[in-house]
Amino acid sequence: MKKKKKFLYVMICIICLGSLGFGNFYYNMKLENTANAAKKAIHDESIVKETAEETAIKSTEVNSEELMKNFPEDLAAKVNEKMKAGEIVKFAALGSESTSTEDGSWGKLLQNGLDKAYGKGAIEVTAEGIKDELSINITKDKEYRSLLEEKPDVLLIEPFLLNDNGKVKVDDTLGSLNVLLADVKRISKSTTVMIQPPNPIYKPVFYLDQVNRLEMFTKEKGLIYLNHWGSWPDPDSEEMKTYVDMNTYQPTEKGDKVWAKYLINYFTGK
Repeated sequence: MKKKKKFLYVMICIICLGSLGFGNFYYNMKLENTANAAKKAIHDESIVKETAEETAIKSTEVNSEELMKNFPEDLAAKVNEKMKAGEIVKFAALGSESTSTEDGSWGKLLQNGLDKAYGKGAIEVTAEGIKDELSINITKDKEYRSLLEEKPDVLLIEPFLLNDNGKVKVDDTLGSLNVLLADVKRISKSTTVMIQPPNPIYKPVFYLDQVNRLEMFTKEKGLIYLNHWGSWPDPDSEEMKTYVDMNTYQPTEKGDKVWAKYLINYFTGK
């Protein structure tokens, strides 16, 4: 009888130990399977994420190519490279009083249009408008130095023709522009320079000749000339009075919008 009890006791111990061992083995296996499943999920998620990122990059490249089709090749390549690296592309504008990024200005509207096309923060537009000052004094005093030292990727120049109108000969205005271009090359050699005329005015006479001379000068220099005048109403029409303030000769809300639309179309491949 004692032997039988002893045997049963031993068997019970063996069964308990076996159950514990099997339970531990099963638990470890379950942990391992769970860990493997988690690793696989993370791996799969990583692959999906990488694929999505690659697709997004390819999509951006395609869109950028279309958006920048009006750009010179070297500028398009530079902008594309900076965007891929997550760097801000810097656009700067220099000109007379109408050159601004205040609400409602063509500069602000241009910023909004570029944000919509390229994504907010991809391109930053800064502007320096110099009121009433003559071009010969602006270049003499280098009033634009701080803007150039920011080394913008694009510099859009409106060469103070409206400031100079009736006060400075066009040859001197263009001479001042030559000085400015030399300063750009010296301070910020990698900057792409584009020239645009100031806004038109109602019934221009000598002013129209000055603007035509600016266009000729720009083309002779091999620079890009953004002639937004074709987007405005006929300067001799009564309609022009609603686009330009007859007292200040500055663009009205309508004028800023038509000016900005032209620039947005150029910088977004339209």
